[in-house]
Amino acid sequence: MNFQLVAKKIVEKIPYGIGQWTSHIPFSFRLGSDYSKFCTLIQFYEMASPDKRYKYIIEQLDNIVKYAQANIKFYQKLYGKSPLSIKTLKDFENLPVITKLQAKEYRKECSGAMLLNTGGSSGKPLSFYIDKSAWCREWAHMHYIWRLRGYKQTDLIITMLGKNIGRKSYRYNAV
Repeated sequence: MNFQLVAKKIVEKIPYGIGQWTSHIPFSFRLGSDYSKFCTLIQFYEMASPDKRYKYIIEQLDNIVKYAQANIKFYQKLYGKSPLSIKTLKDFENLPVITKLQAKEYRKECSGAMLLNTGGSSGKPLSFYIDKSAWCREWAHMHYIWRLRGYKQTDLIITMLGKNIGRKSYRYNAV
């Protein structure tokens, strides 16, 4: 099992008394340099002009599409052999939409840093791989959004995740 998942499962069981103290440990230490990198990127994006934001988005989409087409068989089949170039959002919007069935089929052929799955609210859960920086990216964005609402890292908050916690009305999670 992946080290990050094992560590996460252990940390999720920390009692409130200890968790209260661990909340003072900065996320840059908890999650590492990738978290700090994404926080810096969010700050850059927030301060950038609309033109710079658009340029950044287009560059990133172009890089992702080129990488996918050059390195991932699924996208090589989906996009064809002619190199794609994203110069506008319209170019990206014109790419084929990937269906859940296609994603399920492709998942059988690949691997990644960490396997996750959707909750299956549509009746059919979907498993997929995420890269090792996914948690750092997600937490950087969540903390940015929460900070806009006045959240501080040491605040106790409620999150509703749809997990079965048995007969309990709540469960403390130090993470």
